[in-house]
Amino acid sequence: MELHPLLVKIIDTPQFQRLRYIKQLGAGYLVYPGASHNRFEHSIGVGYLAGELVKALKEKQPELDINKRDILCVQIAGLCHDLGHGPFSHLFDAMFIPKVTPPPGPLGEKMKTWKHEDASVEMFDHLVDSNEDLQWMMKAYGLNLTKDLEFIKEMIKPPEAKKKYECRPEKSFLYEIVNNKRTGIDVDKFDYFARDSYHLGIKNNFDHGRFIKFARVCEVDEQKGDGQKVDEVDEQKGDGQKMDEVDEQKGDGQKVDGQEEDGQEGDGQEEDGQEGDGQEGDGQEGDGQEGDGQEEDGQEEDVQEEDVQEEDVLEVDVLEVDRQKHICTRDKEVNNLYDLFHTRYSLHRRAYQHNVVKIIEHMITEAFLKADEHIQIKGSGGRMFTLSTAITDMEAYTKLTDCVFDQILNSTEDNLREAREILTKVVDRKHYRFLGGIKPRIQTERGLCSFACYYGLWERERTPSIVWTSTARKTLPSIQNQERRGVQASPSAVL
Repeated sequence: MELHPLLVKIIDTPQFQRLRYIKQLGAGYLVYPGASHNRFEHSIGVGYLAGELVKALKEKQPELDINKRDILCVQIAGLCHDLGHGPFSHLFDAMFIPKVTPPPGPLGEKMKTWKHEDASVEMFDHLVDSNEDLQWMMKAYGLNLTKDLEFIKEMIKPPEAKKKYECRPEKSFLYEIVNNKRTGIDVDKFDYFARDSYHLGIKNNFDHGRFIKFARVCEVDEQKGDGQKVDEVDEQKGDGQKMDEVDEQKGDGQKVDGQEEDGQEGDGQEEDGQEGDGQEGDGQEGDGQEGDGQEEDGQEEDVQEEDVQEEDVLEVDVLEVDRQKHICTRDKEVNNLYDLFHTRYSLHRRAYQHNVVKIIEHMITEAFLKADEHIQIKGSGGRMFTLSTAITDMEAYTKLTDCVFDQILNSTEDNLREAREILTKVVDRKHYRFLGGIKPRIQTERGLCSFACYYGLWERERTPSIVWTSTARKTLPSIQNQERRGVQASPSAVL
């Protein structure tokens, strides 16, 4: 694997080297001994695959005008996309931070919506600012430290679907390489599907090399509204009403400019000169109805014409044509893409959502919550931060890795005793036997089967009740919709 010298320079920074100490699968390593890989090698793999895909597009479609700066930016985005992961990867941002009681003020508001992508962008800024020789090297390779760095951050954390791309709107397909918010098919998944499957011993049938080979950039007209393709009509609104057939129209069944509602195309209506069900086609009568000026039971439908005011026209929500460029693939590759999503399903079912993995994740989260205020991390300006507030200071966050597990486990402070006891049970494999369950109110066999299929209870009890037990296997009183041991009973906790 060959990498650009600038990528190697980024890899050699403390901010990137931190990823060596964050397990890719978090608590999964404590269940699958082979899953010892880290975010470090995954990030390098994503940076490499991002370069392979964008180079392939440049070679096959010169008209896209992909230049060296574009390629380098995409590679850097792939390399740095996971800089913001905390201890035990998704456990930190998906389980720990949401359960921390947010302090009042801006910090509390930030913690309510914080995700690791936010930290990845901030950590990338910190990485660039903390390494002056890196900035010089970026300039030497032709990068614009203002525009290109913003473009990289925009690829790491793409804007919301309704917002437009700011840095490279004319090359919108570049945003779909590292973090594809449109289809979910990106090189991030290409790498971790292959890497996780290899270390877990789970078969991966998806061939990312084949996808890269057949990928092409096309101008795609998005489907908007009720599944209508905007390339079928110039402008369209409502349910099946064509705006090139009528000048102005609103409401259902209202006649505008001499045209009636029943003159519109729909199911069982005239289309391309073909006779519909009970309607006239090419001047032929249907079952008592005529195409022009239809009659029902000998009576002409009474349709009232309504004056359309100018302000009404201005309020019409006209569909806009999205002609952005997107990464597409051949129709014959549908089976390969099916394998991609099936691999994702298999990994979640057999590893990511494994019962024991979820138990250990809840135990580690509980330990982190109890230790939160007692873990002190030195950040910028000599300020001290806790386990949860370190996300607001990237110098402190750089020091926060999976090593905090051993820090708590080997501590002697009395204020960490409860957290230490929980982690000791994790190491000794004295796991919680049950986190919780749900007793459905459904009584019919069909309903129970649907419930079982939905929550993955195929081979378990059909009506599991909510039960808590200690590590000594002493049954605790059944509870419902309450918290115990710091873990809330939820559908995801059914065991």
